[in-house]
Amino acid sequence: MAKMFLDMPFSKSNIYLWHTVVLTYGSLVYKHCAYYTPCPINAVQPLLDMALGSLRSGSEADMIIALKALGNAGHPGSIKTIMRFLPGVAATPVDLPPRVLSAAVQSMRLIAARDPHSVQEITLSLFLQKNLPTELRMLALTVLFEAKPSMGLVSTVTTHLQDEKDLNVISFAYSYMKSLARSSTPNNHFLSTACSVAVKILAPKFGRLSYHYSKAWRMDWFNDDFLMGTAAEVFMLKSATNIFPTELIMKGKYYFIGRILQLLELGIRGEGIKELFGNNIPNFKGDLSFSDFKALFNLLQNWDVLPSDKPVLSAYVRASGQEVFFADINKEFIRSIISAVSPSAGKESPLWAAVENLQRGISWHKTKPFLIFEVRYFQATTLGLPLEISKYYETVNGITVNAKAAVTPPPTERLGQLFNSEITLESDGFIGFTKDLWVFYGINTELFQCGSEFKSKMPLALPWKISAKINVREKKFELDFAPWKKEFEVFSVRSNVYAVTRNIEEPALAKMTPIMPNAVNSHKADQVLTPNTWNPRGKMCAESDIYGVGVCVESQFRREYYHEEYPLYYFLGETYMGVKVDRAQAIKAVDKIHFEVNAGPSRHPMSASQLLETLRRISKDAAQSSGSASSERGSHNGYHNYGWDSTPESVFSIKGLAMSGNSKPEGYDAAMYCTPEENIQNVQLIVSEVGEDTNWKMCINVIADAHAETKAHIRWGAECQSYEMSMRGATAHLPGSKPTLKAKVHWTRIPETMAEIGRRIESYVPGMAFLLGFSQQHERNAKQEVSASVVAASADSVDVKIKFPEYTVYRHAIPVPLPPASFLDFQHDRNTTMDTFGRA
Repeated sequence: MAKMFLDMPFSKSNIYLWHTVVLTYGSLVYKHCAYYTPCPINAVQPLLDMALGSLRSGSEADMIIALKALGNAGHPGSIKTIMRFLPGVAATPVDLPPRVLSAAVQSMRLIAARDPHSVQEITLSLFLQKNLPTELRMLALTVLFEAKPSMGLVSTVTTHLQDEKDLNVISFAYSYMKSLARSSTPNNHFLSTACSVAVKILAPKFGRLSYHYSKAWRMDWFNDDFLMGTAAEVFMLKSATNIFPTELIMKGKYYFIGRILQLLELGIRGEGIKELFGNNIPNFKGDLSFSDFKALFNLLQNWDVLPSDKPVLSAYVRASGQEVFFADINKEFIRSIISAVSPSAGKESPLWAAVENLQRGISWHKTKPFLIFEVRYFQATTLGLPLEISKYYETVNGITVNAKAAVTPPPTERLGQLFNSEITLESDGFIGFTKDLWVFYGINTELFQCGSEFKSKMPLALPWKISAKINVREKKFELDFAPWKKEFEVFSVRSNVYAVTRNIEEPALAKMTPIMPNAVNSHKADQVLTPNTWNPRGKMCAESDIYGVGVCVESQFRREYYHEEYPLYYFLGETYMGVKVDRAQAIKAVDKIHFEVNAGPSRHPMSASQLLETLRRISKDAAQSSGSASSERGSHNGYHNYGWDSTPESVFSIKGLAMSGNSKPEGYDAAMYCTPEENIQNVQLIVSEVGEDTNWKMCINVIADAHAETKAHIRWGAECQSYEMSMRGATAHLPGSKPTLKAKVHWTRIPETMAEIGRRIESYVPGMAFLLGFSQQHERNAKQEVSASVVAASADSVDVKIKFPEYTVYRHAIPVPLPPASFLDFQHDRNTTMDTFGRA
């Protein structure tokens, strides 16, 4: 019956519907083959015919959807058809686009578990052929390792890499094997051992390759006691002709009681955009500086030169190993988006219709349940009764939105008229979900069922009722919402373990008894064993008496166990963790909470003279604390040259106020100012507490000059006078010396809580430094100061030294894979000194 959907004209009426039909058919074949071994070839024959037909017609889109469906099916009988799409192993030479080759290689990912030897032979052959595209060879390697190659095959790959010339292939293969060598998951035990040997052979030659080449990262964790773990992989594929990745793949897995669940996989491919970037971007240095981002922005403005016959970006999503969605973003799609949101767009724009609907008012409600996974495992027992381990994970998502907008004046011809209007939005609603996890372990027959059930429920609820006002012309945004009247739970996790018995004859009489009794001390007097009881409770709250709101995190655990070495006992009990929002005792009755962001000229700005006087006083006091009269004059003159004679310009202001009728608002007000000066970025931030009888302020002054030096001075407390600290960072390269990066934090007065945190960190650092390979030297350094220096010792290593008041930790020749060109450019371009690098 499923084959009928492939022939229905309705299935092809929409491109995304057609994709869904074909991919779903492949998934049905995969599930069908799980129950029949060997799986009949006629189940996958429609997909094989589709693939061969697309190859004859040369239709790229048809080839990709057919190969993706074959990948979902995972049928061993499709290998010969897939080989016809792969150069180097096909019987007749083929010349296909890179997207098709990528889909062909990845279509063998599930076959690797059912016919590993065939997949290993094909993928190894692809990887060893140096004339094939770089990306194809790297993808073949990932599928090869999915097939769990033997020590001999890993040795073959290692031997080949020693003579390989393509640095992207070398970097990708080495980084992937290095990650696998550290793997702790049971399914990679033998592969991890083989990769560990390979890495030791390859490390002297390829251990410090630059991150500018292709890379593979794998991180995993597994606990032998709980028989559970997780793993995440990231593949970044690049080629020698492009500076940006051609494909990026991210995937995650979950391990539980001998089962491997493939959670989610996301892949992004820049087929067309890589041609826009090419192998050279004007004014792009590769150091991620502001000039680099400016160069990228200038290049992206030329998006209209992108090819029309290739997608700009392609993306796919896989869940549980099955591809569920993929889409291409082409130039026409980008053009339609830009035209729809363009200020010159008229009533034909869908955005115009959305604005009109908001003005009339909208009300929308949607609820959608999902069964994320269902896993059932049966095992025969010596008693002749079947043992079942079942896992179910489901979620119910819900959202309710009510909104109405008022636009004054309303647009009449173009969307751009909204920039001169004031938009008011009233909205209320709810968004949330509930996730349920159910695990059963016990005897399950046709007549009765008995065992243990673990049930977990995770609800999330976010209600809202807001009023917003937007004025684009004045660059102003306001947001009001009512204070909380009652407590509500934002997020929680509840779980418990039950002893269950069910009878098919009387399903209504099923019994579920919590394994943990309701009363903690409800033990019989004649018990032979005395259980260990664990019943911790915790509650942490943070409250604001200004806004009248508090957030609390609560937890409670109830456990009883007789043997500590049995990990199952850790689950046998009740668990609760929750985050709640509740009203708090406010200074005044709060009518509403008001937030405001103003990026335009301030209506009531702090006077320039007051601002300058405040910051001059901060700078002068900082100079006086530096020690000598000469350093005081130097520091004061330095700050004087940094634009104190210029008028500060308001950048933006942010307000968060609790409104209480006709009373003066309570809350905080932050304003940022910029003092324009050539080759200098001088920014001042003033944060003030608003209210009656309050004078708390925080004054921050940040100066970044053209000599790669940045200074920050912070004061806070009563009129910015109670506490003080400063930070400074700079790069330097004196003639005949090595490039150096230095940073320093100095404090004069800080709160006791900050001092206590600093003392704890200072006592914690030596142990961590030892684990990271640092050495320690006990010496008296400057008090109330922490400084660090990083020296580029060579093109691929740095020396690091960190000074604390009581000791110094350091380490030489820390490997940092950087391209040699960047190191040389840094030496030639950063000819700056650090004569002014001293105490703030």
